[in-house]
Amino acid sequence: MAAVTEAPTAAAPDVAAAQETPLPSETELLQQKLFGYLSGAMTSSLVGLGDKLGIFGKMKQLGKASSSNIAETCGLSHRFVLEWLYQQARSQLGGRERVSVAICMRSRQV
Repeated sequence: MAAVTEAPTAAAPDVAAAQETPLPSETELLQQKLFGYLSGAMTSSLVGLGDKLGIFGKMKQLGKASSSNIAETCGLSHRFVLEWLYQQARSQLGGRERVSVAICMRSRQV
């Protein structure tokens, strides 16, 4: 009787590769944590600033509007409003679609 040999499985190399992936060091984990804190502080500050300057209220009033329209109705520099909108979209807080629409509309005007 002939001996039956098993063929190597295709999953074996993937398992070995996954085991060789290095884990983040303590320093990298600390850096990620600190960056998260800094990002949160910046986002909180800019949300507060947007509220004080009336940007959120004007966006609600205007509905879909370009960054130029928002800046004009708020009496603010267009560049400031555009940068503020970029940050709000990156923060991924509620209303992201709304902020993205304002940014996209501006980019089509250029």
